[in-house]
Amino acid sequence: MTLYGWDASDYDVGRGLTTGRIRDARAAGISFMTYKGTEQSAAGTFHSQYYGVMLTAAKDAGIPFLGMYVVVHSQVTAEEQATTAIDYADDHTPWWREYGRYFWQIDLERWPTDDVPSTVGVAVARELSARTDRRVVMYASRGQYGSNELGSYPRWNANYPYQVAEDFKAAYEHGAVPASQLTPTAGPPACRAAGLAACRAARLPERRAVGGHVRVSGRWAGIVSSCQWPTSSR
Repeated sequence: MTLYGWDASDYDVGRGLTTGRIRDARAAGISFMTYKGTEQSAAGTFHSQYYGVMLTAAKDAGIPFLGMYVVVHSQVTAEEQATTAIDYADDHTPWWREYGRYFWQIDLERWPTDDVPSTVGVAVARELSARTDRRVVMYASRGQYGSNELGSYPRWNANYPYQVAEDFKAAYEHGAVPASQLTPTAGPPACRAAGLAACRAARLPERRAVGGHVRVSGRWAGIVSSCQWPTSSR
């Protein structure tokens, strides 16, 4: 079974993301969504302005699998970063604790001012998992992190399609990696999230520079993945 999903942030609001588009996305076949919530570094803490509005809109639209993505840095303890994320989720999506299909996404990237090691992402993931009993998926691009160990946390990686004018389903088919090439936590692009058994990911058109590499988002400003999800609520 193929499920298509999407990650977004406040950046996307400036280029047309609305709650209405979230409803349209669900109708078009989007089945999971993550939204950037927090980013804490030595320079300060970013709190998303629209995380609560957009993720609640996704819940109301019937998108079943929902989560926050947390951009991690190496100059702040894992405990602090996890606390900031959990507190923010409590404040802006108070329903998440009763929502069995909520999960966390770690955004692990190497920045010009902070060459974040994979161990930082793993440490924050462990804190979130231990303190909330929710699954965690690790976004750690193969381009930046190679086959670095990500603990027991599955890798969510991107495979960039060349044809950038396609809708998300066509772009996924164009950019998909054969399942035989996937591994659960490392190697070629692979991911697991909220209990999915295997998936393939492809980011869609409209490019923007993030953390020294090109991150691609598309018509729904997000990610497409093929996933096998569990039948249980978690």
